[in-house]
Order: sequence, then C-alpha cells, then structure tokens
Amino acid sequence: MAAAADQVIWAVDNSKFGRKAPILTTAFAENHVVVTDREPPIDIGRALRAAHSTLALCVSG
Repeated sequence: MAAAADQVIWAVDNSKFGRKAPILTTAFAENHVVVTDREPPIDIGRALRAAHSTLALCVSG
C-alpha cells in the first residue's frame, strides 16, 4: 500500500525507535512523513534526511 500512496504518514512515539518488530516495513521515502514526540536517534534522523522524508515533532505540554 505504501508504494501506491501519494503520502505515507508514520505516527511513532519515541519509545518505538530502535526496537525490532516482527513485521516487514518499507524504507523511508520522499513522500513519507514521520510524526513523533521527540527527535529520533541519530541514525534514524540520518536515514530520514537521506530519503528526503519529513520529520514532524509534536510535543505535548
């Protein structure tokens, strides 16, 4: 489905970064938006920038 989408939105709280999951996901792409509550780890941030994905921080307060 992600390959056919105009835009893919990932909603991820920071506790999920760096964890392994028993599911297959897709690599980041230019049409991906990652919405999260904190900056991701350095390696994930690099991958997002390299793929020209968008990072949206939503901090509650």
